[in-house]
Amino acid sequence: MKPPIAPTRTAALLSGLALGFAMPLQEAAANALALSPQGRSLLLLAALTGVFLVPVLLFVVGTEHLSLGTKDVATQPYWSSLRKVATRGLFWLAGAAAAFSVLSAFR
Repeated sequence: MKPPIAPTRTAALLSGLALGFAMPLQEAAANALALSPQGRSLLLLAALTGVFLVPVLLFVVGTEHLSLGTKDVATQPYWSSLRKVATRGLFWLAGAAAAFSVLSAFR
């Protein structure tokens, strides 16, 4: 059975783009709201969880690879899955780099 959220290269790329565009928005929101240092930290933590940690786990690593344990390190399925994760990781990185490049070009 296919997992409900399947990590793909396109999903990883879009996840990287979302990170690249959301993090500067988070900083702008913190400045506009004149948050205290603790408020800024909480906003940063929420943004990192929402646009970095969860999307990377779902769209780059995937539940298939996360289900493989340390006992599976010496097996072929583990390394095959790791190769796919690395490829999706490169797509995620390219998406984040593209977003940051676009934003820096318009500043």
